[in-house]
Amino acid sequence: MDPYKDEDTSSSTTDGYTEPRRNNDRETQKQVTSSALLNDLLSQALEQQSQINDLFAKLTDVNKEVRTDIDEFCDLYEKSIMFNTNNNITNDDMDNERTHASMNSSREEIN
Repeated sequence: MDPYKDEDTSSSTTDGYTEPRRNNDRETQKQVTSSALLNDLLSQALEQQSQINDLFAKLTDVNKEVRTDIDEFCDLYEKSIMFNTNNNITNDDMDNERTHASMNSSREEIN
């Protein structure tokens, strides 16, 4: 039997008009059941909202860590570029000196 399905709770008069009867116990039961279901749904919604808030807090922490890592990477990358630029200049100077020394020794051999 369906607890929400109304049974025949009407009465007929002699002129054919049907007047509905109110079943207060049934209405009260429906309200109690609906209220209990609503409270259960609200509890579930609050629990899920709490879980969502926890996830956002964790994501915020991860986001801060990622930003810090990116900043550190950018600093290291800039230092690396500066170091490589300075190192390349030094290597170029050394290559130039070797080239000049090689050319000078070749000239001396020719002479």
